[in-house]
Amino acid sequence: MPIALEHKDQPQFRQHSYLSAYGEGWALYCEKLGLEMGMYKTPYDRFGMLGYQIWRAARLVIDTGIHSQGWTRERSMAYLHDFTALPEHEIETEVDRYIAWPAQALSYYLGEMAIVKARAKAESQLGARFNIRAFHDAVLELGSVPLPVLATRVDRFIAEGGKGPYPNWNKREQEPSAGRSIRRDARPRRGPERQHTRVPAANRATTHPQSVAPKAAKINSLAIACMIEFSICALHHSTNEPSLR
Repeated sequence: MPIALEHKDQPQFRQHSYLSAYGEGWALYCEKLGLEMGMYKTPYDRFGMLGYQIWRAARLVIDTGIHSQGWTRERSMAYLHDFTALPEHEIETEVDRYIAWPAQALSYYLGEMAIVKARAKAESQLGARFNIRAFHDAVLELGSVPLPVLATRVDRFIAEGGKGPYPNWNKREQEPSAGRSIRRDARPRRGPERQHTRVPAANRATTHPQSVAPKAAKINSLAIACMIEFSICALHHSTNEPSLR
């Protein structure tokens, strides 16, 4: 949205509109970037991500069940209760949301799938010319658009040889250590660099999360395994539901 607001040549509706498939799809895609970037250091770090994946998988079943297979509110609430870690109050509000807003919950994974598919296509066809930063710029530069428009933009990105929408950025990308230079130069200097002092080890807090990570490693690993198992059940539970066949 902030990028869309910068496009003053766009109509107002393009600057202020928000489409769930695009916006929420980008959000889910960014979770995958966290894995690629190594941001999840321990199994516990991934716990929240996996918990939300289970929730989204379960609501794919519920939304379809309500609006296509005649599921009741009570049956939908029971499904969320059995396959997610949501509290009771949130289960009620979420099911009411799915009832009142058909297919909105489905847009999350549809958007993520579209972006992942577009990136795989660009990587395959561009090969060594593929630049992840240029690809992200091309996707975000559009603002919130329907998925077919996004696919068309990525096709143009490929046809142009993987060039992003910002020419100066593309030029700098070809220089050694370009990423660090751009990041450093992009920040305005407002005074002398601050001097950072190293805190003696004896004065550091002894309750840092890493200090307890080894003790919880086995518990965390078991929890992650259980969450993955529940996610698989949520995705394939329809095979045991006569009403969804």
